[in-house]
Amino acid sequence: MRTGHGVIAINREARTVWVKTVVGDTYDLACDRLVLSPGAQPIRPPLPEFDLPGIFSLRTVPDSKQITRGSAHGVKHAVVVGGGFIGLQMAENLHILGIGVTLVERGTQVIAAIDPEMVQPMTNAVCAAGVDLRTRTEASRFDRSADQMSLEVTFSDRQTARTDMVILAIGVRPDIGLAEDCGLAIGPRGHIVVESRMKTHDPNIFAVGDAIEVTCSLTNQRIGLPLAGAANRQGRLVAANAMRGDLPITHWSDIGCQTALVLDVRTAEEVKSDPMPCGKHIPIDELRARLGELPQDKAIQVVCGVGIRAYNAICLLRQHGYQASLLSGGVSTWMHFNPAARACSPG
Repeated sequence: MRTGHGVIAINREARTVWVKTVVGDTYDLACDRLVLSPGAQPIRPPLPEFDLPGIFSLRTVPDSKQITRGSAHGVKHAVVVGGGFIGLQMAENLHILGIGVTLVERGTQVIAAIDPEMVQPMTNAVCAAGVDLRTRTEASRFDRSADQMSLEVTFSDRQTARTDMVILAIGVRPDIGLAEDCGLAIGPRGHIVVESRMKTHDPNIFAVGDAIEVTCSLTNQRIGLPLAGAANRQGRLVAANAMRGDLPITHWSDIGCQTALVLDVRTAEEVKSDPMPCGKHIPIDELRARLGELPQDKAIQVVCGVGIRAYNAICLLRQHGYQASLLSGGVSTWMHFNPAARACSPG
């Protein structure tokens, strides 16, 4: 791990990256495989007033620390611009700190990606907590107050609000500079194009996280999905499967196919609470000592709650010669496809 080192260029033909350190030194670094995880940059309109003291955007840990330091100095009120995931999370945390919040969203609702009937309970909770939620409204101008002690925000409806802090959460755009400069394919919405195993059109370069486009399982359309859970799963997929080839995946439509044994590695309490059909139950903590109970002449499909323990079990099983694969999504996914099973679960 090399902190304080940033990649500034990629040479695909030579399989090297050009690195620059925080002190200005540069060097070439050779690589057989390259994984891009540049993330996304917060959208920040190119207007001079957006650089006024007290106006923040959030992307990195230093950004969050800067906001925390700012909120600790007599902040009584904050305006959060943007009603997406980040905007709502910021509004919630500021509210917990006892800071009054005005949440501004130019659309008709918060969390535009979710259906209105699903958003309404969330909207009710936000308003019930005392947050001043303003939809169909934009923040159009920021000025220092006459006494220079606070900010004055002008909204698109010409109303104004005096506040101590402004947090811009109006969305992100994929950070694709390196990928674009080295000639990787970029999608119509400005994301790095990858296939199902996170591989770009260059077979030696993979990409994950907020900078890539993925296929929506509901619409089959290519979309961006700047969420931590998706990025974490993509990273594990690349590290375990595409890079090392040690994570065969079985989808739920193929559960138990070709006489495969389904192995559940959850705890006994979890199995009792949410049972699912399986051929064998061995808790992950007991697996090493009970390997002899498993057949080495047939496929084993491993499942746990969401996939992390099953992955660890697969690593152990394959190291000992077993034909193990991961049932994708874990029992949580199985329960979604089999709601009657959850309804019949104890408790």
